[in-house]
Amino acid sequence: MVTLFLRQGETGKQVLLSFPVTTPAEKEDVTATMEKLRSISRTVTIQGAASEVMNLGQHLRGIDLAAEGELERINQLAERLEHMSEVDCDKFAGMLDANKISGTKDILQLTEHLDDYVILPGCSSAQSIGKYLMDCGVAPTLKQLCKNIDYEAVGQIFLDAHSGAACSRGFVVRNEHLPRAVLKDLHIEPQQEAHMNTQIRYLYRDASNYKVENECVVTGTFTPEQIAQIMDCCDLGEYFIPTQVGLPEQRFDRYDPEEDHCWFELSEDGFEETAKPATVGISAQQLVENFAAAKEHWNDTAFQTQMNEMTL
Repeated sequence: MVTLFLRQGETGKQVLLSFPVTTPAEKEDVTATMEKLRSISRTVTIQGAASEVMNLGQHLRGIDLAAEGELERINQLAERLEHMSEVDCDKFAGMLDANKISGTKDILQLTEHLDDYVILPGCSSAQSIGKYLMDCGVAPTLKQLCKNIDYEAVGQIFLDAHSGAACSRGFVVRNEHLPRAVLKDLHIEPQQEAHMNTQIRYLYRDASNYKVENECVVTGTFTPEQIAQIMDCCDLGEYFIPTQVGLPEQRFDRYDPEEDHCWFELSEDGFEETAKPATVGISAQQLVENFAAAKEHWNDTAFQTQMNEMTL
């Protein structure tokens, strides 16, 4: 249950309202109370709240319950909190403090992400977090070699990478990118990161400037240096022959010896990381090597020979 402490205007008397309201009688009482308050003042300000989530009132303070949609959102929030366990209520308190909250919409949205957060038990400071991490086995070699570990420094390094907030049971942080030793201690299965590939877009442009967009997905990703290396291997810094480096190529359906040629255009903007599956049997590293092998050895005569044979 959530009990709101309300005030009419800035100096009016205080009124209490409890949520959620479920029965017709409860809804009538709330409606009547709000109508009475609105008749006296245009604003009905939330001054605080009593709830299983100890700091909820701090994040609701100042909200005008008479504003459009606020009453419904407060009721929906109270319904969700009723289904939370005591542990989840404590965790949610930490989640509220760990995030920038600007109203009931943000609070409601945050209730949908309970599973994205964990509590580091018994932690409330950099010192206690550092000790917890070392006890979990985050850096076993360091613990063996060092007699005196600066737990506060260890904890501060963690906090620099993982924002969070304390609650009554410990320190609340997002569970993504946590050390495996911590996930194991909390009995959480590590989430497998999606394997990223690279989508490559390149362009065919015939002699009359008609264009055909080409694209494919290779396995793995490129570093900026690798992309720069590929571009350096292209003829005049942008032209290449796809089949010579293991990529597919698509032109117009009908070959025209007056219009068609072997060259395709590539730019640095044509490389984009993606979770899509690979469409060609070649890795990013192999493609870099193929471009390096083709540099200054682009075989533009092979295409002409092939096309001539097809038209015989």
